[in-house]
This record gives sequence, C-alpha cells and structure tokens, in this order.
Amino acid sequence: MQGKWKQLLQDKLQIYENNLIFESNLTDKDIHIIFKNETFIKDIISAWTNINIRFQEHGRNNSNSYKTILWYNSDIRIDNQPVFFKSFHENGIKHINQLYVFRSKSFYKFEDFRYIYNMGENQFYKYNQPIHSIPANTKRQLADINLNVQTYSGITLIDINILTASN
Repeated sequence: MQGKWKQLLQDKLQIYENNLIFESNLTDKDIHIIFKNETFIKDIISAWTNINIRFQEHGRNNSNSYKTILWYNSDIRIDNQPVFFKSFHENGIKHINQLYVFRSKSFYKFEDFRYIYNMGENQFYKYNQPIHSIPANTKRQLADINLNVQTYSGITLIDINILTASN
C-alpha cells in the first residue's frame, strides 16, 4: 500500500503524463500559469525546476540540443504557451531529435514522420507547429551536430559529435 502523499502526487501527475512534467523546461511564470489551481503540484514542479537550473549551472552540458524536450518547454511555444501534444507523446515523441534527420540536417518531411511514428494524415498542421516554434539558436545547434553511424558485426554504433567553438 502506498502512502497517502505519494498517491496524491501520482493522482495529480497523471493529468500531466506522470513523470514527463519532471523532464520539462518550464519557467516559474509558466509553472504558475499551467498549475494555477494546483498549489501542491505547482510548488513541487517549481522546486524541481529550481534544482535542475542550479544543476545545469554547475557543470552539466547544456549543448545537448538534440535531446531538448518538446513538451512543457517554455522555449517552444504555440500561441504564447508551452505545448503538449498527447497523441505525439503517446507515439513516443518526446525530444527534438525525434523530428530531425541529422544526415540531411533538416526536419523530417511530414510523410516520413507519419510513416515512422504511425501518425494520421490529419496531423500535418500539428506536426509543423512545434517545428516552427523551436528557437533559431536550437535549430543552429542541431545543424552543428555531426552524426556518425558505423556498423560492426551487426552492432550499430552512433557517435554524436557536437561542434563547439573549441572543435
């Protein structure tokens, strides 16, 4: 049997796809808007975000733009709000790199995206929204990533080289 606090937290988080919200990149302002009627969750997410910001400031590599979260990200906005597309998330789409083709340094064409993620034709407009909302500096960082794929004895190795000023 779970403790009452843990059950309360899990029940509240279920609305926001459980632990996905802890991977988010939300500003305090957006946290207060999204969770305005959920004081308990708002306080937990705000504290967690502050811990993550401090963690990033003290040595964590911030150049992993290819692993930038799409959902609940204050930098990726549609109609001036962070976005979450449940149907995309349910099909496994969570990070920018899942929409991007590193070899051609471009985002997937909609038809390729549909095939890979088994999405309906009616998702075309929805597919383009987050892509157009990704900040220009993040798109530039994606273009600076070199992806080397090599296969040895049936094992695929992927080497990701992020170009920086020191490279």
